[in-house]
Amino acid sequence: MRRGFNMLMAIFMLLLLAGLSVVTLKFVRIHAKQYVDSYNKEQAQLFMQSVVEATLMRIHGYRRNGDCLRTISFLSPDQRFEANVTIEKYYVFDKSANNMQNCPIAQEITTPQSNGYVLMSVVVSSTDDAKIGRPIRMTKRTLQRP
Repeated sequence: MRRGFNMLMAIFMLLLLAGLSVVTLKFVRIHAKQYVDSYNKEQAQLFMQSVVEATLMRIHGYRRNGDCLRTISFLSPDQRFEANVTIEKYYVFDKSANNMQNCPIAQEITTPQSNGYVLMSVVVSSTDDAKIGRPIRMTKRTLQRP
């Protein structure tokens, strides 16, 4: 009788240890996935900041012949993220002085201190062939001055 009881206790202990191992491995997997997702999200946010700065540089260097720049697309160097920038408004003090007569999104303002501000909408999303866990899509509306 005593031998049979010891055998049952040993089997019970093995089952208990196996259950604890499975639970531990499950928590490790969840934590690793969350770590990778937060890393990819941080990379997308950094790419978004770079896109805003690159857009401002492109606006600043754009040769206006009466028209204006409205949309710009970017692709990250590692091909994991793409960004689409839509320029919604240009705030200019004098349209003719800034060569923006034919720009429908140019808004004339009355204060020269706010001349040159740009309202833009930036959408960063992961590409289809990016090897990340969950798809990422982030949007940002910002008012910048080039």
